[in-house]
Amino acid sequence: EIDQPDRVVAAVDVREGRATGSGWEERGRSLDSVLDDLSGRGVRRLLVTGISRDGTMEGPELDLLDRARRAGRFRIIASGGVGDLDDLRAVRAAGCEAVVVGRALYEGRFTLEQAIAVGREPGRTKRLTSRGAHSTWGDDQPLCRSRSRHKSQGARTL
Repeated sequence: EIDQPDRVVAAVDVREGRATGSGWEERGRSLDSVLDDLSGRGVRRLLVTGISRDGTMEGPELDLLDRARRAGRFRIIASGGVGDLDDLRAVRAAGCEAVVVGRALYEGRFTLEQAIAVGREPGRTKRLTSRGAHSTWGDDQPLCRSRSRHKSQGARTL
C-alpha cells in the first residue's frame, strides 16, 4: 500500500492492449491485469502512453484513454500523439485530468501559452505538462520527467 497515493503517478505504456516494460521491448501483461495490480497497491493516478502514437502527432489513442478511465479507479494523465490544440480538447473530453505534450511543442504546432489557454477553457481539467520544459499549469511540480530521469530518481517498474 502506498503512504501518499496522491503523490504517486504510475506510468503505463500500452501497445495492442498490453502494458509493456523494459523500454517497450517486452510484450508485457494485459492492461486489465496491470490496472488491477496497481489499484491493489493503492495507486490512484496513471500516466497512460499509447506507444503506437507516441511522438507521431497523429492524435492520442482515445480508445485506450477511455478504457483506462472506465476502470473507474484512477485519474488519468494522457501521453502520446498530441499534434494540435484539438487533440488537447479531445483528451480533456475523454475525462483525463492532464496531458503530456512533447513533440508538438518542440516543432511549433502550437505554443505553451496556447495550450494553457485550452486548459483554461470552461469544463477543462487542471494541468498541462511539457516533457522537455517540465512546465506545469496549476502546480509547482512537474507531473512528468524523462524516463531516464525517473530511473535516476529511483523509479521502478512494477
